[in-house]
Amino acid sequence: MRKFGRPVTFDRYVAMKYGPVASIAYDILRGLRVAGIRKSDLPFDIAELGSLRYVRNPKRDIDRSIFSKSDLIILAEVADNLGKMTFPELYELTHKHFAYRRAWDNRQTDADPMAFEDFLDEDASKEERVSDLEFVAKGM
Repeated sequence: MRKFGRPVTFDRYVAMKYGPVASIAYDILRGLRVAGIRKSDLPFDIAELGSLRYVRNPKRDIDRSIFSKSDLIILAEVADNLGKMTFPELYELTHKHFAYRRAWDNRQTDADPMAFEDFLDEDASKEERVSDLEFVAKGM
């Protein structure tokens, strides 16, 4: 969002104990039916280790055609910059982020929504970018 002015997934992020969580993705990992998606339709398996769930055994190659060029740039940067970080390193990084801190510090539940505008840098164009995001989000 910071680099290109829009999120890759438009998932709703919530502040949870171990950091920000994309709520729809999390529901899919928990095996809940989301937007008609069944666990058996997923292009990967979901493994469980105690209370942890994770993606494994992809059933096909990634369909990169569903992503924009800017999406692919961001996903590559995320993988390069964060892909080798340990859980404690990611925990520390995410818990320092303003959007997470704001939602977590003002939480009413164990999973309070994080505001898209809190992910954006404070600068002269922030108000215009927030307006653009609100317009796009209404269509979803």
